[in-house]
Amino acid sequence: MGSVTRCLANAGPPSATPGLAECRDHTPIPDLNQLHENNTPEGTIYGCDHDDDYFISMVGFARSRFDTYITLDAGGGELKNPTESVWGSMNNGATRDGSVIVGLYVDPPDSNGQYHGYVVHHGTFHPYDVPGSVATQTWGINSAADFVGLYDDANGN
Repeated sequence: MGSVTRCLANAGPPSATPGLAECRDHTPIPDLNQLHENNTPEGTIYGCDHDDDYFISMVGFARSRFDTYITLDAGGGELKNPTESVWGSMNNGATRDGSVIVGLYVDPPDSNGQYHGYVVHHGTFHPYDVPGSVATQTWGINSAADFVGLYDDANGN
């Protein structure tokens, strides 16, 4: 699997080091296995970090332009409980102040797992599924905390 790196509006010129991506502040992003899904106007990037797979080792992250880095794995700083982890997760967006982060996770974290949405509010993880759905994905949130995403029902709609 190759590296996939997107900084969206923060995209900057290519790094001088092959294989490294950069954002607008020209800070190299050293992990070749990050998927940058969204960012705030202030430059915080949301996405997922993983090894050489998209499920088992995948974990949501946020990285501010000031190099603050938080993740949904144990001790990663995003969750109040330092022993809690959410594997198979991807942070997809946040309110402007970062107090509410939305995303998706796969349970179990493998290619046969079921997709669920989630909301992390002030460090507490809350799963979210559209009632009657067999799969939910939360992809974004606005400043009023209205979120948007996708879902499938049992009929594939």
